[in-house]
Amino acid sequence: MALAAVSLLWITQDMATWATVTCALGAAAGVAGACYFGWRHLRSRGNSR
Repeated sequence: MALAAVSLLWITQDMATWATVTCALGAAAGVAGACYFGWRHLRSRGNSR
């Protein structure tokens, strides 16, 4: 999470507004996807016991 925040701050220094928004949306989608699939993985491991 911290890595995504730092990389967004570094990337957005010299970028156009549309590119900044696109990067932010992509980062948010990546974090949401990681959380979703991580949660599914943890639940599937719990159900297999």
